[in-house]
Amino acid sequence: MNEPPKKFPNYEDLLALPEGTRAEIINGQIETSTRNVCDGSIH
Repeated sequence: MNEPPKKFPNYEDLLALPEGTRAEIINGQIETSTRNVCDGSIH
């Protein structure tokens, strides 16, 4: 079977990710990692 052409991610796809997610497009794929958000309190 023929596979449909691969859709490469774009900036709109990055904006659609949840807030606090660090993302970048590498080799045509979105690579993500979460950021630790500091609320200013001392632990």
